[in-house]
Amino acid sequence: MLERFARYHAASPREVAGVELSFTIKVGRAEIRGNVDRIEVDSDGNFYVIDFKTGKNTITKDKAKENLQLACYQLAVALDGFEKKLSGSKSTGAELVYLASDSVKVTTRQQFVIDEVAVKAKIEEIAVGMGAATFQARINKMCEKCVVKAACPIQNEGRAVIE
Repeated sequence: MLERFARYHAASPREVAGVELSFTIKVGRAEIRGNVDRIEVDSDGNFYVIDFKTGKNTITKDKAKENLQLACYQLAVALDGFEKKLSGSKSTGAELVYLASDSVKVTTRQQFVIDEVAVKAKIEEIAVGMGAATFQARINKMCEKCVVKAACPIQNEGRAVIE
């Protein structure tokens, strides 16, 4: 994994602007907090968000283009939501970099520059749904990592909440 990281780093045409950067952004009634693995800056001063992945499972190129996590990272750049202030606020894209893949070449999935209005609308739609009087819980692949299982009515750990 370390060798893959070194290969990626050496091949990147951009400079490192920051690593493990915390951000907070407010979009409508939603407040989003997170950490970005790395932000790189190109020769024109535009930022590019990098999310390193250590699992072997990759997503398709099409799914990466629509990935809401990457879009939120780009929105954090656009809204200047980082604790460490960046000298500019233009994101030119984001990328998932898979370090644990078995391929010889480092596997990446790119997301081009986002439509800020569309991303904000999606976040607001999700926030309204989650903040409603009823919120429909659905089993999905993220359930394994969910931090609110104890309050979820469809998980065994959360059954006591509704009984």
